[in-house]
Amino acid sequence: MKCLYCDGDLELATDVYHLDRKGIHLTIDDMQVYKCNRCGEIMIPGEEVQALQDILRQLEDSIQREVA
Repeated sequence: MKCLYCDGDLELATDVYHLDRKGIHLTIDDMQVYKCNRCGEIMIPGEEVQALQDILRQLEDSIQREVA
């Protein structure tokens, strides 16, 4: 696979991933990603994206229930 930004090669790696959304700050250690060997940009595999969306949805729902 090629990097969308610099056309470098993407290699499977683990990395720390940070996500900030609607006041939620999520950090995942040792997340499996594709990382560019040239510029360091990361791409998250599709199944990981779905898992992240599920986690965020659960957190948002939990926070909304606590506020209500």
